[in-house]
Amino acid sequence: MNLTNLNASWRLTSFSNKILLGSNLVLACATLVLGGAAINNRDRLTVMPPTMDQPYTVGWRSATPEYYKSMAMYFSGVIGTVGPRTIDYVIKNIERFCAPEVAEEFKRRLRALSSEYEFKQSTASSWFEGERLAWEEKSGKVFVIGKLLTANQARQVTTKQVVYEYRIVVREGMPVITHFDSYEGNVPHTLIWLQDPKKAELEAKRRDAEERMTTTKEAALDERAANAETLKEKAAIPVAPAVAPERTKQ
Repeated sequence: MNLTNLNASWRLTSFSNKILLGSNLVLACATLVLGGAAINNRDRLTVMPPTMDQPYTVGWRSATPEYYKSMAMYFSGVIGTVGPRTIDYVIKNIERFCAPEVAEEFKRRLRALSSEYEFKQSTASSWFEGERLAWEEKSGKVFVIGKLLTANQARQVTTKQVVYEYRIVVREGMPVITHFDSYEGNVPHTLIWLQDPKKAELEAKRRDAEERMTTTKEAALDERAANAETLKEKAAIPVAPAVAPERTKQ
């Protein structure tokens, strides 16, 4: 037996085993790290819906403000149809989005809103028309300002300015309502309003006046443009030259 070759082969085998052991340990650590990252990591979905002019991102536990505002507008549209005949439908569609700690209070508020229509005819219907959205980052609240319209059997429509107030979070990729309130008017109860309601109301009136002025100016510009286009079209129409009548010879 060649002891020299045996010793060399033994050393090479021992060295190879050590390398394999080290590589296995590295692969095991990498597998544990990647497995933990895969468990904690969740897919994020970026959506560009046809009713929005910019995308929003939804994660496992968070989302961008555009998503919260979109969901608040959806909830407001459903809540706006609440009435004696639709209360069960509204609760069924909204309850699944409520956090357990506010579900009962939310249903109580919805039934209170529904009772406001009991003095009207049973055929009355209502709907909500959103006018603007406000997002308050410090409180995490979304304010939906709009009009609540109610029509009776005689097609008489009554309008009431309302504000729907939400705090929406994302839990396991789903939107969850953790706070809801509603009140008449067009001034959202922001942190500034809570500190100084009168100042906030004056600021809201000033903003509404500016918006109305802007809308009036835009309407006037659109009317001028339409009139100018009409004049151009009229000027482009060819006019036949006048022909003098022929004189008859005597």
